[in-house]
Amino acid sequence: TSTVMLSAVKKDMFKLEGNLTRQDNKALDEKDGHVPNIGSMVEEMEGSMRNSLQQVYFGWCEQVIASLRNAGKQLPENVINDLKTKTKI
Repeated sequence: TSTVMLSAVKKDMFKLEGNLTRQDNKALDEKDGHVPNIGSMVEEMEGSMRNSLQQVYFGWCEQVIASLRNAGKQLPENVINDLKTKTKI
């Protein structure tokens, strides 16, 4: 079982937090040894979870930032650009 916790905060402007938990069971060949088997499972899970976080959390955050509208107070252009830059991986 692997869990990744994500927290992104931009000085009182927004806060994005979440966690992602995945579990995997595999029947692996014992002749390779226990440690190499676990190592390969950890590497596979890390890649899968990293891709999920990028697609779900950062993709969503990018959509929200792109749809920001003026609610009577204009955000400075450098703040908007900074938000757009920091949500890209």
